Parts: sequence; structure tokens; C-alpha cells
Amino acid sequence: MGLPRADEAADPAHAVAFWTRFWDDRGIEFRSPSVRSAVRRLVRYGSESRAAELLELDTFALQPVIAALQPPRDAAALEQARALVDVAAHITEIDDRIAPGEDLAEARACVTRWKSFWNVYRSDFEVFSGPARLAATVLETRYGKWALGAVTHRLGVAATGEPVLDELERRAPVTLTLVFGAIALAYAVAIPLGALSAASRGRRSDSAIAAAVLTLAVLPTAVAAVAAALLAGGAESLLLPTCLIALSLIAAPTRQQRAALVAVLTQDFIRAARARGAGAARAIAVHGLRNAVLPVVTLAMLEPPMALGGAFVVERVFELHGLGELTLLAVQARDVSWLMAISIGAAGIAALGVIVTDLAYVLVDPRLGPAVLSRRSGA
Repeated sequence: MGLPRADEAADPAHAVAFWTRFWDDRGIEFRSPSVRSAVRRLVRYGSESRAAELLELDTFALQPVIAALQPPRDAAALEQARALVDVAAHITEIDDRIAPGEDLAEARACVTRWKSFWNVYRSDFEVFSGPARLAATVLETRYGKWALGAVTHRLGVAATGEPVLDELERRAPVTLTLVFGAIALAYAVAIPLGALSAASRGRRSDSAIAAAVLTLAVLPTAVAAVAAALLAGGAESLLLPTCLIALSLIAAPTRQQRAALVAVLTQDFIRAARARGAGAARAIAVHGLRNAVLPVVTLAMLEPPMALGGAFVVERVFELHGLGELTLLAVQARDVSWLMAISIGAAGIAALGVIVTDLAYVLVDPRLGPAVLSRRSGA
């Protein structure tokens, strides 16, 4: 606290008298309104004497100091933030300050770190009473602290020092384009291949298709990506990485489409269509695929996790700054904020996928509409 004659406080014979006299003389300065006024004076004037007033208040000043600390947007706000951070660093003995010469971005990152520190360790410096004590039973839990930081500080701070939401906005488009672009491309190729394989079952073409897709399935994505990167000299667009991920996804929907269509081709309505003069191609395209494609639509909703793993690999090989780079860093650094944001985002995409699947069912076969609606209303 830097008090004069503080050596008396360390002497057992004089400590009680020293602190009694100190509190009688200056106890009013430690009341909340007085502390907030002292913080406002520091923000307004920024003098060393104002800072010294807060240093003598020690931890009593920390809560209003952190509350007044805001990310700076101009030079004047930067000086105010520097003065407040210096006080907080002195009180907590954490040497995280805004050094002279640092720009606004570095200053904002420092302020964000202090806000995150306060979310975690607030209960060590503040006494909760009344409604605040009731709220603390929820907010001072591990999940409560994360949720509060997520709401108030853009989902927390990533391992890079930037807000998690900002990193997600910058990196998610790359990864999502790779994942869903690869799935769309793989299924656009797999459905015709599966139909062709079912139509030519037992022939050489059927065996050739099976051998080709199985070869693509067992080919490691990393090996294919490294070879493609060497041949192409990198990737100027996302097309090549998307195609590489799609190659590893073709086998499962092709096999599923073939098995479903083979079962459908033995049904009575296909025989009836053939008896009325429909050719094999028309019977498959018009009558068979509508019923055989439904299992493939279901399978498509299970592909994103596998495609995500492939996306992380090609991002590393082609030096694409997507979610994979920062997720691996978050695992190493135990960055809970980033991992929680990724988990919640993945859960949201999975829930959206279930809705899209039901809509796809209705579009493929409108007769399923009443069944889908009744299931949703019952759920």
C-alpha cells in the first residue's frame, strides 16, 4: 500500500494501534463511493498523485479500476487505460502492462487480458453481498465464468490474444467452405456412380467402380495433399483442397447408393414401370432414385466430422488459415474459450443438419411430409 510508517504494522507491539488509528483517520476513503470517485479522478486527470491514492487503497480499488478499464480507441483513451492497468498490475503484482510505444491494438489486447483475469479471479478480491452473492452461486462456477466471459467479451480470448468471435469470423469461412464444399462435391459424384454401379451389378464396370472408390477411401488425405501441393505449387484457391477432401468421402455414399438402389430395383413398382415400356435408365432415374436416395441423404448429415478432419489436414499442408490451425494450438495451450466455442458451433451445425435432413426428405418424397411434421410436433 506504500503507507508512511508502515514498519509499525509489522511490529506486533504496535500493529493493532497502527491499524486502529489508520482506520479511524482514513476509513471513509475505503467506502465504495469514495473509491469510485478516486478512480474517476485518475481517469480524468491521470496524475501520479491520483494513482498514488489508489495504490494506498490496494485491493479495495481493484473492482472499480477494472470496471473503468475499457479498450482504447484513440490516444487519450490509451493513456487512461495505461494508468488504470499500471494500478491493477501494482495491486495484483501481475506484470502485464501497456508499455510505452505500444499501439492501440496491443493496448486493446492487454485490456482484454485484464478483463479475462477479472472474470476468473474476481471472487478473490471482492466480497459478495445481497443479490450479488446469490448471482455468484451461478456465475462463480467454472461454466458460469466461461458463460459470462462469452457474453461480455466476444466468447473470450483465444490463444492468439484476439477475441474468439473475431477469430471465428476470420477463420470459419475457410474451413466451412472446405467441409461443405467437399461433401457437396463428393455426393454429386457418388450418387451417379452408385446408380451406375447398381445398374451394372455383376459386370466389370461394377467391379471397376468399387475398386476405384475403395482406393480413394484408403488413400491418406495427408499423402494426397502433400503430393498435390508439390505438383501444383500450393493452392491459390480452395478448389484443389476441396477436391482432395471430396476424394476421401466418395466411397461411403457410392456404396450406400448402390446398395439402396439394388434393393429398390427388385420392388414391384420398378417391374411395373419396366413392363409399361420404361427403359432401364428411366426406371432408375425417375422411379428408383427417389426412393433409394433417402439413405444417402441421411448419411450426408454424418459426414461433417470426417470432412472436418480432412479439412484440418489440408489447411496445414496448403497453409490455409482456417479453424484447424487455431484448434490445434488451443488443445496444446488448453484454451477453454476456443474449444468451448468450437463445441457449441459444432452442436449448432449438427442441430441445423437434422432440420435440413427432414426438409430434404420432404423435397425428395413429398409423401413423407405428414410423417416428418407429426414427429416434430411430438418431439
